[in-house]
Amino acid sequence: MLVQMLAQLAFVAVVSRLLDPADFGVMAIAMVIVRFCGQLSSAGIRSYLIQKEVLTDADIQASFALTATAGAVLCCAAVLLAPAAAGWFDAPSVAPVIRALAAMLLLQGLSIPAIALLQRAFRFGAVAIIETAGYVAGYLLVGMLLALNGFGVWSLVGAALSQQLVVLLLSLRASRLAVGLGFGMPELTEAVSRGGHFAVNTILDYCVLAAPTVIVGRQFGSADLGIYNRSSTLVNLPTYAVSAAVSKVVLPYIAPMQSDRPRLVRACRRSATLSALIFLPVCIGMIPAAPDIVQFVLGDRWLDAIPVVQVLLAAMAMHLTAVQLGACADALRKLTTRTTVALATLVCTATAMYLLLDQGLVGAAGGVAAGQAVCLGLYLWLAGRWLGLSARDWISTYAPGMAVGALAAAATAAAAELLGTAPSGIALIAEIAAGAAAFAVGVLLYPQHAFKQTLGTLIDHFAFMRRMPLLGSALRLSGL
Repeated sequence: MLVQMLAQLAFVAVVSRLLDPADFGVMAIAMVIVRFCGQLSSAGIRSYLIQKEVLTDADIQASFALTATAGAVLCCAAVLLAPAAAGWFDAPSVAPVIRALAAMLLLQGLSIPAIALLQRAFRFGAVAIIETAGYVAGYLLVGMLLALNGFGVWSLVGAALSQQLVVLLLSLRASRLAVGLGFGMPELTEAVSRGGHFAVNTILDYCVLAAPTVIVGRQFGSADLGIYNRSSTLVNLPTYAVSAAVSKVVLPYIAPMQSDRPRLVRACRRSATLSALIFLPVCIGMIPAAPDIVQFVLGDRWLDAIPVVQVLLAAMAMHLTAVQLGACADALRKLTTRTTVALATLVCTATAMYLLLDQGLVGAAGGVAAGQAVCLGLYLWLAGRWLGLSARDWISTYAPGMAVGALAAAATAAAAELLGTAPSGIALIAEIAAGAAAFAVGVLLYPQHAFKQTLGTLIDHFAFMRRMPLLGSALRLSGL
């Protein structure tokens, strides 16, 4: 996870200085179209394969046939509809990029079942290695080489395609996926039916995330979208790697407890505590450091992104908290409710963004934050009813993350103030060190016994953490 994050940081830092904002805007428009088709091609199969209590070879083969066929069909559809999509955005240069990226849909369709089986088997280390290898090969090697040789937006296209190809090859090898025709209509029908329930929510969740790109691209053009896209990327760099790792752990961790409600309630609260303890300090702690992050990573010509990054960090803190509650909703089979929440979030996000358009990109980011606030509020209210939790229970669940987050933000702000005239690189190192130290102190000294008991239980579930030299020592010193 750390290697992938550092690889992403290196790629972003170099390529942001080589490409124009419009190049990133064109890529963002093309990717939002292709990824939407990707959501359709997966059809909820990943969640279906992870959560099905008894999984047979016939189920796996039927799922592979579905995702492979859907990927091929949607690849052709994306190629044919590319001119129409480019015309809607008034960006003719997007059409050939969409056509090239359409191949990702076929590659993704072939890899989805393999990745799902690895996650079902709790082989998170293998998944992390595959994703890291894909990013390094695709972006640091292919993408960087193309960007250095002046290929512009096509360096991003080449990187994305190369990454997906490497992920496919490695995931098939690691999972030893049994491909065949040993399935019948019952397996296909079940996969379509149960996967379809998950797909609706997955697609709506994606629409919530993609709405800002669509609205900014449509209203402001590809150059401003490039600035927004780089702002979003900076926010996602440290948060996505962590959130993806936690999310991939949470669903398989909770799924086996569906028939044991008391255990499920405890597991949902424990995962919420752990998620908040990670997400909130990272997001809140980065806000004071945003000026130095933008200047150091992207360069001086991207300074307009600073306030956008700060607003998006607040939105991301709420989004990541809501995502974890959404995983609990999946485990509780509250799929219709999840659909309602996603629709409400999408409507609120789009409405708020249009109301704030006169504030430019900062207003667009503010609309995203407003939508995520609605999403989180709805999930807290609904999950409280599902799990029988009061407002006091939620406060105790999230108090560790909020307290440690506030401490990390204060430490980061103090470091930024003290080193205000220092070069951005030096200031950023000091801010990261201050925030990390505050995080460690907050976790080790947090007084609530129930919190440490919860954290210790989760760590026991992932025993490899105790075998890591530095982390294992720190856990022993803290009584965990």
